[in-house]
Amino acid sequence: MDLTYPDNKKDIDDWINSPMHDSLLEKRSRPVVINGKIEHFQAYRLPRKLVFYNVQNGRYASSYSTLLKKNGGKELDSAIENDSKMIKDHLLSLYPDKNDRTIASLKKNGQEKLGIITQDGILIDGNRRMACITQCWESTKDPKFDFIDVARLDRPISDSDRYDFEVSASMGMDSKVDYGPIDKLVKLDRGKKFGKSNLELANLMYGMTEKNVEDDLEKLDKMKTYLRNYYGDDEDFTPLENIDVHFSEMSEIDSVKGYDDLDDEQKEAIEKVSFRLTRGAKTEGKEKFASRRLRKIKHAVVEGMVPSLEKLVEIADDMEPYDPVKDEMDESPTKVGYIEFEDKVKAQDYQDKVIVLINSILANLEFLNTGDPRLQEPESKEKIIKIKDFVDKLTSDVGV
Repeated sequence: MDLTYPDNKKDIDDWINSPMHDSLLEKRSRPVVINGKIEHFQAYRLPRKLVFYNVQNGRYASSYSTLLKKNGGKELDSAIENDSKMIKDHLLSLYPDKNDRTIASLKKNGQEKLGIITQDGILIDGNRRMACITQCWESTKDPKFDFIDVARLDRPISDSDRYDFEVSASMGMDSKVDYGPIDKLVKLDRGKKFGKSNLELANLMYGMTEKNVEDDLEKLDKMKTYLRNYYGDDEDFTPLENIDVHFSEMSEIDSVKGYDDLDDEQKEAIEKVSFRLTRGAKTEGKEKFASRRLRKIKHAVVEGMVPSLEKLVEIADDMEPYDPVKDEMDESPTKVGYIEFEDKVKAQDYQDKVIVLINSILANLEFLNTGDPRLQEPESKEKIIKIKDFVDKLTSDVGV
């Protein structure tokens, strides 16, 4: 593994070896797994200017492309002051409550946990911690916050070993701050690019099984498809903030009994409609389409509700271009059609309970505003004629 900042390695060596600096933290070290073996590396107190953020860190991997756009598309370099500040500010925007507690602890107790750096000063673990220390320096100007305590590797390591340690340090049993759900998926994806097996990834991440990894990677594939369809970019994951649960529901649909028996048109319709409803799920922080409503699709699949599934195919075939205004008002054809789908599922559930269905029909008609001008539209009139035909048949069959 070539060093990214060979000149900085020399600067760190000079600082450590200088008799003017009391940098050695003699009784402190931190373990690192390299080639499957645990080794302990010596700790030092170094100036923050010699330590660089790790731009591959998973804590902001999902939104890294947003930072790139803010930087004019140019890769961020922590050795550059403005880039370093941008990374620091972004890290502090993640998990603000936990960051506030860390900052309070740093001011009261100092730095208690060592970071870990490569020979040339890149943080393998400690990005968030250094951001908090830097914030302490900026708010207090206390000289102690111009330094950071780190264990330093004494040799280059492979990108694969570095990945292993980053994951075990931040997502393993002793991790203090949980990754966000999207960051975790991106970290898994990166591991696959290093050739890691699902079992290897599961062993690195505390509490995960091989099946969990497989399911999460399938969920990530679905997310990327969604991002390409609606944003034209499957590397910027910021649009997925707070809607990852919708993709969990979609993944469950794909795995339930009866899904494999569906034809391709039905499967494509399920994905297309689910994506559109998810696109309008959140507006200015407000929930507009709850993820639990997708469970109706799962129920229809499990129960083999053909008429309801045919409605989904119809919605997908007639789907209009996305219109955020109509979506906000719940008046887009897709949302209106999905409500009809939900009604069909409910009707099929109660098809043997005719009194329940009659009461439901009556309740809806009692609240129908017959003066609404939308009832004069051709589509509405067509549906009213269908209702009349059904009522005529019902009264004839019952003898009313």
